[in-house]
Amino acid sequence: MLAALAPALERELLLRVPGTAGRYRFAHALVRETLPKSCRPRSVVAWHRRLAELLEQRAAGERVPLSALAHHFFEAAAGGG
Repeated sequence: MLAALAPALERELLLRVPGTAGRYRFAHALVRETLPKSCRPRSVVAWHRRLAELLEQRAAGERVPLSALAHHFFEAAAGGG
């Protein structure tokens, strides 16, 4: 997953959240809105599914915002399952 994020981190489209381990945010709301539109819908759904699964695993040992978990599972629902 980190290898896939590397180009966005290098271009500063995605930023690390200070004081946290493994948390990122988009550099700007327009990036968050535009990026999925430039990808195939199946890819976007697959990314949401994978992020939801990773957050779910992390939730077992750390505090994870339930709103983030719900958002990613909702966006992944279009792929079924």
